[in-house]
Amino acid sequence: LGGKKMGKKVTYLGLDIGNYDVKTVNTSTPSGFNVFTTKPYGVSEYLLYNGKYYTPSMDRFAYRKDKTKNENAFIMSLFGISKELIVRAQKKYDRELKRAEETSSYLPSVDSIQDVLNEAYSLNLGVGVPPTHYATLAQKTIDYYKEHFSEPVVCEFNGYRIEINLNYCQCYPQDIAAVCGYAPKKRENSVINFDSYYAIDIGGWTIDVITFIKDTLDNLKCDSKTIGVLPMYESIIKHAEEETGKRITNDIIESILTGKPTLVPEDVKELILNDVKNHVRLILGGLVQFGLSFDLYPTLFIGGGSLLFRKYIDEVKDEFGLIKYEFIENPNANALGYEKLIKKESNN
Repeated sequence: LGGKKMGKKVTYLGLDIGNYDVKTVNTSTPSGFNVFTTKPYGVSEYLLYNGKYYTPSMDRFAYRKDKTKNENAFIMSLFGISKELIVRAQKKYDRELKRAEETSSYLPSVDSIQDVLNEAYSLNLGVGVPPTHYATLAQKTIDYYKEHFSEPVVCEFNGYRIEINLNYCQCYPQDIAAVCGYAPKKRENSVINFDSYYAIDIGGWTIDVITFIKDTLDNLKCDSKTIGVLPMYESIIKHAEEETGKRITNDIIESILTGKPTLVPEDVKELILNDVKNHVRLILGGLVQFGLSFDLYPTLFIGGGSLLFRKYIDEVKDEFGLIKYEFIENPNANALGYEKLIKKESNN
């Protein structure tokens, strides 16, 4: 696991084990799962590993600062890695078929997606932890993956056999990785064109803020607060039940926030959306109290939570002096950053 190439080719993969979702460049899976001894009927996704069936669950696991303390992160890693490898195999298979159709003399080198997955490779894996926890958790995280993938790991995902041969693993500070992988369409107008700016990642459980001063990380202005999306859901559920007697669930709140149809009455929906706006006020107000000056420094918002709250950030921005800000539109930005960094490091 020290960098020696074990297979015919090297596959680079970024994996973001978030408290809300597990993300790779092309996939996203809720950070929770159910376990069964037999395959459940009608499931759209399942992982078979070591004789047990795992299915994704919208009931996310409780926040855990150190994810190396149990096996949950390993199983969620199998979900993320397997799904990403299948997406890539599908793309290669489609390219082979298209080329075969366009060139009558060309014979595809693969007959199925499983053929692509069977090709020998070694995996260089990029993962991450919050910047404020990097000093204490980075090496523990690397050791966790080295231990769990010390031998080839074989599993089945949605009927496909997956063999994971870990060659090398590196851990990077999340958010910093997202910024490194960010390529705005108009850089000259972008926040990252400034020498100094804030980067705020609104995640499942935590809000992480990092500050760049003259393109250098200012550790005194980095913080992590447990006021992310999931704590907000818990607060809304409690408030809605107290006010209306109705027990709202996380998936219903998410549907309302993303504009999907629900049967929730308009008065309850209005209560929920008002609570969301107030939670955004709580986030921005807490950051101002921490010492951020939104009227002096531009801000880059990162993460799926930021995109979920975008409308409400726009609505309350003047209350907190938020002048110059933009959003990284890709909710998988950290995974993309890890992948770019592990590829760059491996090729140096």
